Amino acid sequence: MHSTIVSAAFVAAVVVNAAPSAYGNPGHAERELQLGSSSPSGQDGPSPTATSSSSGQTPFTFPLPNGFPNVDNVTLRSIEEQAHGTLPNGALPTKLNQKSIATLELIAFNEIFEVAFFTDLIANITSGVSGYSIDSPVLKAFVLRTLTAVQAQEELHFLGANGILASAGQDQIQPCQYVFPVDNFDDAIRLASTFTDVVLGTLQDAQINFATDGDAELVPLIG
Repeated sequence: MHSTIVSAAFVAAVVVNAAPSAYGNPGHAERELQLGSSSPSGQDGPSPTATSSSSGQTPFTFPLPNGFPNVDNVTLRSIEEQAHGTLPNGALPTKLNQKSIATLELIAFNEIFEVAFFTDLIANITSGVSGYSIDSPVLKAFVLRTLTAVQAQEELHFLGANGILASAGQDQIQPCQYVFPVDNFDDAIRLASTFTDVVLGTLQDAQINFATDGDAELVPLIG
């Protein structure tokens, strides 16, 4: 079952070109993966230290305009409002077994990839980048409203997984630089559907791992 969770993170990895970002402290996410091509970069553009990928396109980099992945309480409240939900407010574990640590690292790695993906998609639609134009203003507003909620939900998922790791005294996952292998809206949605299906199909395995490895208190958090 643990290998199934690894496969979910692998799907996230193979659809991006993820190189270590200059932003943040070193963490377990800083592993080079040379795959994919790109749509244009995110809302706030590449960091000054970003370099072009092998495809010649500029990778998406963090932080976001709201400071994510480093956020204060005011920003967190704003993210929660956009997500139509909140982080869990119960006590977090102060120790984890090694399998649970690996599972949470993979979850956090996947969640911050999804934040990057949806942020980039929102920016492309908003800017009317070729391949991402939506002619109907009503439909465009609906799509952007929906994707903004999804983006915020992924931010919370990442902050939640990293928060558990931090509470247990473990290294937190740091952002990479991301290049996505899509260049139009339809392909972006198809890709999002694929990685969402894979993730939803593996979270049950994560819960079973937690329940059988002595970290059962994580089951409702992940659920």
